[in-house]
Amino acid sequence: MPCSPSGSNVNRVTTAEAILDRMSTDQKIGQILSTSVGHHSSAQINADDGSRRSADEHRRALAADRERVAQEISRYQLGGVCYFAGRPDGNLPEEVAETTVTLQAAAPVGLLISTDQEGGRVARLRRGFTTFGSAMSMAALDDPTAVREAAAVSGRELRAVGINHVFAPVADVNSDPANPVIGTRSFGSDPARVARNVVAAIAGYRDAAVASTAKHFPGHGDTATDSHLGLPVVGRTVHEWRQVDQPAFTAAVAAGVDAVMSGHLVLRWAASAADPDVPATYSRRVLTDLLRTEMGFAGMVVSDALEMAGALQGRDSATAAVDALLAGVDQLLMPVDLPATVAALQQAVSNGVVPMERLDQACLRVLRLKERLGLLNGSAEVDPAAAGRSQELAMDLAARAVTVIGPPFLAPSIQRPVAVVGPAPVSSDLAQGLTRLGRPVLGPDDNVPADAAVFVVSTGLGQTGELERVRQLLSAYPDAVLVLAGSPYGVELVGGHHTALLSYGNTPVHVQGLAIAMADPTRPPSGWLPVALGSGR
Repeated sequence: MPCSPSGSNVNRVTTAEAILDRMSTDQKIGQILSTSVGHHSSAQINADDGSRRSADEHRRALAADRERVAQEISRYQLGGVCYFAGRPDGNLPEEVAETTVTLQAAAPVGLLISTDQEGGRVARLRRGFTTFGSAMSMAALDDPTAVREAAAVSGRELRAVGINHVFAPVADVNSDPANPVIGTRSFGSDPARVARNVVAAIAGYRDAAVASTAKHFPGHGDTATDSHLGLPVVGRTVHEWRQVDQPAFTAAVAAGVDAVMSGHLVLRWAASAADPDVPATYSRRVLTDLLRTEMGFAGMVVSDALEMAGALQGRDSATAAVDALLAGVDQLLMPVDLPATVAALQQAVSNGVVPMERLDQACLRVLRLKERLGLLNGSAEVDPAAAGRSQELAMDLAARAVTVIGPPFLAPSIQRPVAVVGPAPVSSDLAQGLTRLGRPVLGPDDNVPADAAVFVVSTGLGQTGELERVRQLLSAYPDAVLVLAGSPYGVELVGGHHTALLSYGNTPVHVQGLAIAMADPTRPPSGWLPVALGSGR
């Protein structure tokens, strides 16, 4: 399924510098902007009720969104698109490929088509794709080679549907157990372990010829606020930041990461007295002095989505784009009001607020990344049939990552009744997985006999009432095993009296991995604890 973007004469020149020389100011501005196709948040998806559409209605809605974005690309000569699914359960590989081919055909220069495909709960491609566990579950393997292999598989599937740029790996060190937005998206709380896995993931994406992105600089792991909803403040001292947050980004730069994404968060020690609440996305000290000059990063800096609340506190869409460009951002991701943003950038360049030198610098970095990816020659191949071929590998890694905390885990014998209690659908999915592997499970209405093996499932101890419900169940079943199908930060509940199994996520691949680790004696749980909760294997 060939994709041959049409467009202006600039596309006939094959070097970034030569293309830049032929571009008008408006073309340069378009080149540093990236819009979105699909929906950014689950709330938006649910509001559209996409899961209830008929197949025909879904196809029509997808086609309409695709054509709308293609018109934006053509009108503003945009350089990038961020892909989101148009329905809660995701789009099929052939649908994704059709979208990317259509959008590439509208672009004067080959598009950077990006997406968030981290694994775990942040994965825009699900149906028909290989879906790996979270970064934290991958870190629990203590095997950077496996991390590299998973990244390469994921990268090849992205390329197969026309996506050439992944917003991964997450380089944040999750040092706040209550972090509402990072958590299991991080490789853990140990800076050295995070750095090793970040480097491995970058190598895997490079193996697949997909551009990688270390995020969210200068580090989102010690925050109590979700930057989608507000403006987080990192209160670390400069010494603490250099010891905890910087190492993974330094390692990423040394490993040749293609892009670094700025976080909409305040790094208090780096803020000026005149503007102590400036987010990193608008801080020249953070993005230029620290990341560029001190750390030596020469690649593309991309902002986190400029539509997020953390980006818009005190700024409108147009001001945000100009301020981010001046601070050192090269690709402006998903401004709220695209026409107003384009107009503001045109005016800022025209009146000298943004020097032409700075616009050229940003545009050239975008074009150089495209050149490295082979996007300047006007052709790309997609093969959606190549997606989804490695799910067995993903399940095996998820099973290996399951971590035992407390007393040793003894898999229930096939003769012993098994009960799985806890919130649906995770508990019912786990029960089905155990049944498929030859461990019959009692039904939800069955009485639980005294000799039963009881698994108490928790999906997130931050949920209202979850903590007390789990405590009551563990008290009722003294020999129960706690299954933490999500964040590992509730393991203290067992107090050393119960065995706990940690999966670092509750997506289908995590649940399948749990079932394997619990029921298949040839693949017992063998994960290492990647966060500071105590010793564990």
